[in-house]
Amino acid sequence: MTTRRRILILLLGAAGLLTLCVGATVGAVAIWTLAPRLAPSAPAAAAAGGPETGATLGTDLDGHTWTLTELEGRPYVLSFWASWCGPCREELPEMQRLAGEFASKGVVVILINDGESIDQAQGYLRERGLTLPCILDRTSQLGRRYRVRALPTTIMVASDGRTTARMEGWGGPEHLRRAFETLVD
Repeated sequence: MTTRRRILILLLGAAGLLTLCVGATVGAVAIWTLAPRLAPSAPAAAAAGGPETGATLGTDLDGHTWTLTELEGRPYVLSFWASWCGPCREELPEMQRLAGEFASKGVVVILINDGESIDQAQGYLRERGLTLPCILDRTSQLGRRYRVRALPTTIMVASDGRTTARMEGWGGPEHLRRAFETLVD
């Protein structure tokens, strides 16, 4: 067998192996992306990929420890963000405004900072005048539990425990308002 023929066979074999790897990766990504949407109805935490009822979400920057038991029976919003995230910077002031507007209807909004230090998160919130409770998720463990794949990610949970909206990315103020309205309809 000539050297040219060997090289051609090796190249064809490598191309075939690469095709198998890419195909398997695309299939796995498709399953991962669709799985939360295909799951049957379940309590909000499970449907959102979050912790079980009663689990601790974390302690906010003011020292309050938030649990799902504490939020049970109340509509709430979990908003995953980071100070370096441009769309988060657009969403957070609107989140603050809507949180104030919907507070009279019992809606609780909790910000969850993804992967930053206390100084980064506090500094950004102070600088922008944002006063919502904020939990630091320094290792992104909570983000993984809730299957956060992009920032911002916002999860709306009605008082009966149903996830009424899950938004990945910033869709604008009207989109966020409609999601808030699903909590109290």
